[in-house]
Amino acid sequence: MPIQQFFEEQVRSLREFLAEPGCGMRVVLSDPDTKTITHRLLAGLENDDQVTAILVPTDAPFADAASFCRKAYADLVESYTPFAQLLEAEYILPPPAWESLRFSDPAERLARGLAMFANSLPDDVGAVVLVIDPSEVKNAAEYRRVLKYLMGNTPSEWVKYLVIDDRLNGNTVDLVMNTPEIQAQSMHLSPPEIEQRAKQALDRGLLSAAEQRMYVGLVASFAASRKEHDTALALYQKQLEMTKQAGAPGDVASVQYNLGNAHLAMGDTTAALQAYTDGLDLAMKANLTALVPVLLTNMGVTLFQGGAADQAVECFGTARTYAQKLNQPPTEAHILDSMAKCHAAAGKPAEAEKCWTEALAAYDKISAPPLAYARDGGKKLIFLQLEQHYLKARQADKLAAVRKELSGGNS
Repeated sequence: MPIQQFFEEQVRSLREFLAEPGCGMRVVLSDPDTKTITHRLLAGLENDDQVTAILVPTDAPFADAASFCRKAYADLVESYTPFAQLLEAEYILPPPAWESLRFSDPAERLARGLAMFANSLPDDVGAVVLVIDPSEVKNAAEYRRVLKYLMGNTPSEWVKYLVIDDRLNGNTVDLVMNTPEIQAQSMHLSPPEIEQRAKQALDRGLLSAAEQRMYVGLVASFAASRKEHDTALALYQKQLEMTKQAGAPGDVASVQYNLGNAHLAMGDTTAALQAYTDGLDLAMKANLTALVPVLLTNMGVTLFQGGAADQAVECFGTARTYAQKLNQPPTEAHILDSMAKCHAAAGKPAEAEKCWTEALAAYDKISAPPLAYARDGGKKLIFLQLEQHYLKARQADKLAAVRKELSGGNS
């Protein structure tokens, strides 16, 4: 079964949950590195013609029931506010004020407030779905109590709860196991299973030309991850020939990038540079600006490894300018990280430190809540490298500061 069908199944299952009558709760299990995919799937549901439900996201941290419920309800109000004038013209009133919900249990206040708002909506509007994805859970037992209360005590058939939880270290395991009414849905597809599905799909020969190209590249990427560089190189070369025949310029440029990476991994800087250069020419001609800084960055690494340090610095600088103009902080941070590693390898610790510090500043430009995980994960990787850098340089004060960041700011 082609891999995309796995995600189509996930979306189909979520649609069914959102459309079925009655209040309900579903736990969506995700891994940290695939959480962004989960967010994208949920964002896609908001624009799905088959879904009439209103999704209200909240990342309220859970330290205690009162603060969590109040923040989650504030997120509902915040979601309503941009459309307030339009909705009130249709006689759709805002959620009642939190202070007007005079219930001693904060979970009851949240449940009642959600129910009152959902019950006042027109019949053609689907359920109000609170998407719960707390940035932190300090009291897992109390968190489960609140979720269980919401599930069983929300007086409306038009309120649902979608809880995102970590697949391996989640806070909802006991709740799901002991509450049959709460369904769980896993977004996990292990790398070996992905590779197996790709190979099976290729063997069956039922794929379109575009799918064939994609799956050959996917199998190549798994070979590369296991450092089976000869196999990866052969597969990328095969994918390149297939893509040149029918693929768009952007597709060819992307394969050239992967081919360059395979050559670089094998130490063939000449072939790697040629692949990156060919990809860059295509990207420039086709105005594929997003691909340009990525290709330039790897060209910089290749030139550095080939002994052309000055040209490498020029490539990195051009790549960074592109990333800044395109407003791509993650790409800019990646470029700076690559520069730092080259400086460190060349025995220039001050220059390396400067690049890593600027990479942290680039990540701090990311303010969108859905990208918080990518921002924090990227910063953690930079801090880990700075930790080793300061440890090697015996800079105790800076080392202590970095370790404080890595511990979450706790001294």
